[in-house]
Amino acid sequence: MKTENPLHNKFLVKPVASLLSALVICAVLVSAQSTLQPTQETIEKRVNEIMEFALKKGVITLPDGVRATPMRANISLEELQELRSFGDRAISPLSKYLDSTDLRAQTLAVNLVGAIGGKSAIRPLSYAADRCTSAVARLAAVENLGQQPWADVVNVIERVSANDPDPLVKKAAQEMVAKHRAATNKQ
Repeated sequence: MKTENPLHNKFLVKPVASLLSALVICAVLVSAQSTLQPTQETIEKRVNEIMEFALKKGVITLPDGVRATPMRANISLEELQELRSFGDRAISPLSKYLDSTDLRAQTLAVNLVGAIGGKSAIRPLSYAADRCTSAVARLAAVENLGQQPWADVVNVIERVSANDPDPLVKKAAQEMVAKHRAATNKQ
């Protein structure tokens, strides 16, 4: 007696074929989505939109027509996650704000570069620690550099600890240097 192959059962052929087709389509879609990365131009545009929106939120006009910025610039958690999703590719457009005449822009850019982190963040954070006109931005740069491997940032932190014109920035850098020296001496 010959047994019938269940795959040849006329009731199973169409559902199995449909299921296999659906799986192939899903695999193609998932593969296509994972390879679709935004262009650098798209990332730069989005970074600029996020920064400009954050900077506009804190501006008020006084009754005499004077514009004031009484609060620091912040972005939403969703925007922060979006910037982090761009990774190193968001650092270059953010770095352009380090030379801004808007001190809030300098500080926000420093903190966002620090939030992205990694080796690519060290150079712009070092630049900010040395050259930002805002003491608040320089302090934020020192603090963010402190999250990086010490060997990669020690020269910058020591330079700031000796030369920064602002006593709070200088003190923060000096404390960081002292902390790392103490940890090295214990070993």
